Formats: sequence, structure tokens, C-alpha cells
Amino acid sequence: MESVRPQQMAGSFELKGYDYDIEHVPESARKSTASLAAVWICWAFQFATIMVGGIIGAGLSLSNAIWAIIIGDIILALLSISTGLIGRRTGLGFSMLTRYPFGHIGTIVPSFVAGAVMFGWLTFCYWIFALTVANILPFGITTGYVVGTVAITLLTVVPVVYGFEGPKWVAWATIPLFMIPLVISIFLLIGSAGGLDVVFTKYVPPKPISFVFAVNLALGAWLLGALTSPDWTRLGKSDWAALVAPPVGLIIGESLVLVLGAITTAATMGATWNPVEASAKIGGLAMTAILLAYLVGMWNTTPPTCWAAALHFANIFRRPKTIFAVMLSFLAAIAAIVIQFSVGAFAAMNTFLQLLSSVVPPAAGILVAQYWLLSRGNLPPVWQTRRSVNAVAFIVWVIAAVLDQLSRDAYSAAGPTVGIQYGIPGLNGFIIAVVGYWALTLVAKALGSQELTAEPEPGS
Repeated sequence: MESVRPQQMAGSFELKGYDYDIEHVPESARKSTASLAAVWICWAFQFATIMVGGIIGAGLSLSNAIWAIIIGDIILALLSISTGLIGRRTGLGFSMLTRYPFGHIGTIVPSFVAGAVMFGWLTFCYWIFALTVANILPFGITTGYVVGTVAITLLTVVPVVYGFEGPKWVAWATIPLFMIPLVISIFLLIGSAGGLDVVFTKYVPPKPISFVFAVNLALGAWLLGALTSPDWTRLGKSDWAALVAPPVGLIIGESLVLVLGAITTAATMGATWNPVEASAKIGGLAMTAILLAYLVGMWNTTPPTCWAAALHFANIFRRPKTIFAVMLSFLAAIAAIVIQFSVGAFAAMNTFLQLLSSVVPPAAGILVAQYWLLSRGNLPPVWQTRRSVNAVAFIVWVIAAVLDQLSRDAYSAAGPTVGIQYGIPGLNGFIIAVVGYWALTLVAKALGSQELTAEPEPGS
């Protein structure tokens, strides 16, 4: 197999955290499913999605809210398997895999988009962590926020320098530090409302939404992570890495965060989705538990998010990801400070991320069509493919992204009580891309276009 030799083009610092970022991961370097699942639980445990759970909780009864969250995460788990198995069997991450359908030059565009979205999530995590610290420390908001930003930057950059081993050990060390306080805080919140009977049977949602809308919210909270699961499953020793690690992370990590937001809303009778605010009124153990879970949960999310974001830029520049991980760690700190102290910066970044949420799923759909439908699970080594730019992939990508955004706009205009008539934004673009790329590639092939050739690209 012909591949990039990073030892010939990178210094010792870059190779320190090298996880075969820009080549096929050899079997000798594969990781256990347990370690991948642990990192996935922490990665999916993003407190930035608590508000989504709160919106679901404000619109449905608690039992229906939990069911909507579970169904949404089961769909996410299935999507993660569809892409994760590709990464596991090829040993390549999401961006490296886009070289097959988009080409060795074309891959720059989807890689940048995916990296930008990951960087946006990293910035949001920094922002929430620093804001929480600012409200705890007696220094005032400005000084406390800066202290929190510096702290989370150091807590992120140190682990990612060691590659996958960094996020892995952070995960094993912190899972009990946020899981136990989280469970305690949930029981205390329910108890403060009068018990299970009150929150499950007497709670009346103040802002009703449809069940389908709630499932859509649960899906959107972690759709990008599910579709880019090859970044992690490429390191797995067997297919169980794809069949277990991402689904476990989504169903345990992401579901717990969404359920926490829903329970907080129900326990406060719709007054707030924020468990910190709700726990502050209870005080004592509840406040301590939720703050510990909050801070630890934000910390163990940032190293894997930064690690994953750096992989996309590694593919663009054909260099190991370590230097990009360090750069992104510090850039996220700057962006988090801008978000906090610049008027309109938060809204601008949120709008940007919402726009890109219609762009990444179609790229994943094109990848799924390439591997499962067109190549039938048989791809040549990535550096032995001769394709610079594939116009078919870009045409389908644009069409699917536009149609998905139109469905998203129609869904928003119809309001939160809308049913299934507009499909599920994000998933719409993914499905359109799968079908569209498969069909258009067959047409192009019939007209004489060669799909993939196993010849080294000149200069590779």
C-alpha cells in the first residue's frame, strides 16, 4: 500500500500525537472498543445541548420528551454506523474518505466545512465553561471569564498534544466525575418538584411542539458527530468499534444531556431549562453536584472536539494534526472571548453554524453512496486513486444542501407544531445526497466517465 510517510515531512512535536491522521491506520495501531466508547460518551456529553433538551421539555410531557430523545438518538446511532463502518474497514477518517468521491483537491472543501463546524462547537464549549467559572469565582464577570477561558484552553491543549491517548485518559478519569453528580442532580431536581408523579403526570408543557419536531431537535443536536464517526472508528480493532462505540456514546452521553434539560424544565414547571439556575434555588448538594457535572462535562468534551476538528485540517494540508489541534485550542479561546464581549458575535456564529448544518450531512451521504452502493465496500488505497476533482459529487452536494436548507426554512416557517410533512432537516440532505450521487454517478459512468482508478496520482 502506497501512503504518506509523516516521518519524512514532520518534526518530533507533530509526530508526538500522530494517530495515522493522513494515512490508513494499520491493524497494529488499532484501539479497543471500550476506549473508543469512553471517549465517545465524553464527546457526546456536550452541555451546549442542554437548551435543546429544555426546548423539548417545554413542548412535550416528560414521558413523551424522553421517548422523542431516545428515538432521535437511535436514528443518530444508525447513521453513525452507516459511516462508522466505512472508517473502521478502511482505517480512514471522514475527511480522508472524502478524497474518494470529491477527489484529492476537491476534498479541501468538505474538509474545511466539517472542520469549521467542529471549531464552532469547540468555541461554544469554551464559552459555556468560562461563563460558568465567571459566575462561581468572586472576581467579577470579566476577570472570571478570562480566567475560565485560560483554564479550559490549557485543559484542552495539553491532552490533544498526545493524540488519541490524551482524550482517552481524560475520558476514563472524568466519566464518574460527571455521571455520578449528574444522576444526583436529576434526582434532587425531581425531588424539589414534588417527586416523579408531579413531573410525569401533572406537568403541563407551556410551549407545545409536535413529537416529530422534538425528534428533529434531538437529531440536530448531534447529527454532525454521528455522520463524522469514521474519525474515531478508523482506530477500532473490529467492526464492534463502529457498532458499539458511537451508539453507546450517543445513547448514554447525548441522551443524558438532553434528558437533563427536559427534566429541569419539567421540574421547574417550565420556568427554566438551565439546571444550574434550577439547582441554585435548591442550594447545597444540588448546586455542588450540577456545577461539578457542568465543569467536568465541558472539559472532557473539549479535547475530543479539538482532536476531531484538527483531523479535517490535517487532511487539507497533508500534515499530522498536532499543530492544528494546538492552533485551534488557542483560536477557540480568542473566539470565545469575542463571543462574550462583542455585540452580535454570538448570533453571528450561531447563524453560521446553522447554515453549515445543511451542508455537512449531504457530504456524508455522498460518502455512504460511494462506499456502500457504488464501490460495494471495496475501495483501493486512498493514495492510489487518480481523481483530482469530481464534478458529480459537487453538483449533488450543492443540490442536496440547498434542498435541505429549503426544508429547514419551511419547517421553521410552519412553526414548532409541524408534523412530518417537511421531513427531517439534516436527514433530508443526507438521503437526497445518497440517492442523487448514486444515480448521477451511474449516468456519468454510462456516458463514459471513469468512476475510480487505482493508479497513483502524479506526484503523490
